[in-house]
Amino acid sequence: MIRAFRLSLLALLGLSLSCPLASENSARIYVYSAWGSGQNSWLPITYDGAQIAKLKPGKFFAIHAAPGQHRIVAGRGVSISVEVYPGEDQFVRLDQTITLTQSGEAIIPVLTLASPDEARHVVAQLVYVTPSKISSPSVDRQDPTLEWSPSLQPGTSHAR
Repeated sequence: MIRAFRLSLLALLGLSLSCPLASENSARIYVYSAWGSGQNSWLPITYDGAQIAKLKPGKFFAIHAAPGQHRIVAGRGVSISVEVYPGEDQFVRLDQTITLTQSGEAIIPVLTLASPDEARHVVAQLVYVTPSKISSPSVDRQDPTLEWSPSLQPGTSHAR
């Protein structure tokens, strides 16, 4: 009985130690479309070959990503390759380009890597997509940027 207790305790200790390591080895890719970016309808976003969410201007979502290369595509646009490093967030902005064809103008969605400093300010002004626009468990169902906001501790105030 004591041996079983010790084994259970060791297993529990191993699980508790592995959880922080797992979070340190993963990262997030924030995909966003700034207000006024020109795309008016919901655009499907594909991540490593599978549709994961839909996006339109003023919205964003976050993907839990393992370290390594990942391919993201917006609609029928040009894909982008994103290199993810453990514990580092990446930001991908949805833009568009207009090209002239024989039949008229063609609007092509384009994804661009954005600098984290610039993108954090933009994303803070956007709205997280609703769960109905998420089609993959690798996308957070709730806004993870709420972690960025400093919270007041009980008994403190903004007044100085």
